[in-house]
Amino acid sequence: MRLQPPQLHLGFADWLMYGTPVMLIFIPCLLLVGYILYLKPKLGLRFVAEFEKIHMTKQRVLTFGHFYHCSNSVDFWWIP
Repeated sequence: MRLQPPQLHLGFADWLMYGTPVMLIFIPCLLLVGYILYLKPKLGLRFVAEFEKIHMTKQRVLTFGHFYHCSNSVDFWWIP
């Protein structure tokens, strides 16, 4: 059986008083472990960026228009 917030008789401020110190401890620990295990940057790595000119054809313009239209449609779903 899981305890739900109303069963614990805790309000928002009570949860906040519990959650803020826990977050201030866990997030730096999470970042440190992630850095040590997975996210070590390779600072000595060098690369050369080569850019290619992409010409806009009719098909590319239509594809861009389609995705632009779809993204705006999704944006308007979230606006009440």
